Amino acid sequence: MKQYLIKRLQSNNKSLIILKAKGKKTGKIRYRKALHSIPLMQYGITYRINPKDKTIHGLGDFKAIGIDQMPCNAEVATANFIEKNDDYFLHVVTYLPKEEKVHNGRAIGIDLGIKNQILKWN
Repeated sequence: MKQYLIKRLQSNNKSLIILKAKGKKTGKIRYRKALHSIPLMQYGITYRINPKDKTIHGLGDFKAIGIDQMPCNAEVATANFIEKNDDYFLHVVTYLPKEEKVHNGRAIGIDLGIKNQILKWN
């Protein structure tokens, strides 16, 4: 997690340098006392979500509301642990397997009536 925080700071600094080179006003970099967002990488190693008992393990055991919204076959990519207004939120990015389309083998034809509406250019 610390490595990703450092990488995020470096990326933000590069973005500010690019914006300043383009002539945009960026202001100066200020010191922050507290961190309000922690990126969680490597699902299953650094953190784990247990949908059965609705807990998040890895940062301490947290009870979570709304974990039942995640489909059971979803693959967790990344998550972001956010503190906002003395509340804690977990933003999770998931990927779902692509569903197979069922083709019945029948063709569909659509008549748009274009024959009489084509204009001739001189």
